[in-house]
Amino acid sequence: MSHRFDPAKSQKLRSEERQQALPMTKLLPLMNIQETDLIADIGAGNGYFTIPMAERARHVYAVDIEDRMLTELKAYAEQARASNITLILSGLEKIALTENQVDKIVVAFVMHEIDDFDQGFAELRRILKPGGTIFFYEWEATETESGPPLEIRLHSEAFARTIESYGFTTTIHVLNDGQYMVEAVQT
Repeated sequence: MSHRFDPAKSQKLRSEERQQALPMTKLLPLMNIQETDLIADIGAGNGYFTIPMAERARHVYAVDIEDRMLTELKAYAEQARASNITLILSGLEKIALTENQVDKIVVAFVMHEIDDFDQGFAELRRILKPGGTIFFYEWEATETESGPPLEIRLHSEAFARTIESYGFTTTIHVLNDGQYMVEAVQT
């Protein structure tokens, strides 16, 4: 593994700084979440994306490789009274969802941690319904005060071309000076 987020720093994931850099009031409209949507939140962490999506979608499958993160997410979901969330302890290599199960997938700040893109994309395509959309949030390959080391960040244009090579059409959305989202529609 190139670099993995330290769960001991989980408070950063719902911090005021993150809310200012990535306001859900800006992100949710970009994702066009419908009340009938089934969504997989890959690398859900402690729920920064999960809870707001659950307020709009039919169901959210919150997938994370760290049990500690899912424990925090469970408490956050209970506090928010979000009962339409299923917690799944799993990495990206083999997600406990069936083929073509979800309409949308959110992969927030995870892909720079993945060593095997072929396996990762195969699994994402497996669980995504035909014509579905994946929203990849990532750190731009520029120096910033926070975030992962520069050498493992994914340049937005190069990453979009990589995503396209796996059978998607892409649109890049610049979110702030250091972060972006690639909207990827399965072709």
